[in-house]
Amino acid sequence: MFQFPAVRSLVETWATESNTARVSSFSSNFIGIALPNHDIEAKLHHAGIVSSRKITKVEATNKEAEEKVLVGEAEAEQPVSASIFTNQGSRGQGVGMSLYHSSPIARKVWDRADRHLWTIMVTHFPCYSPSPY
Repeated sequence: MFQFPAVRSLVETWATESNTARVSSFSSNFIGIALPNHDIEAKLHHAGIVSSRKITKVEATNKEAEEKVLVGEAEAEQPVSASIFTNQGSRGQGVGMSLYHSSPIARKVWDRADRHLWTIMVTHFPCYSPSPY
């Protein structure tokens, strides 16, 4: 049973990028014998997405006996993300500026995205240097 916490820790590190609070469920079944001196190999694979949660399948094998000792599944909440499409506001100069000037929240998001995108452009296209920030 010692392999359960080791495998769960591996799942938390890999599936949630070490953010353990994102694990919404973890289940496993012991299907073989593993002792503390056995060499156990764990394999994880991303099996899909259900209701915005990443599903990770787990399999642990006793390397010497080549026998599965544990199978399981974890569900992990995914970080919030957003997609920005270039034609949103790119129809003409100044589109979206009224929102920028009237909303402190929109201005904060806009400025943060602008700094981030500027960093990417300078990294990949040095001709955009020097930075205005």
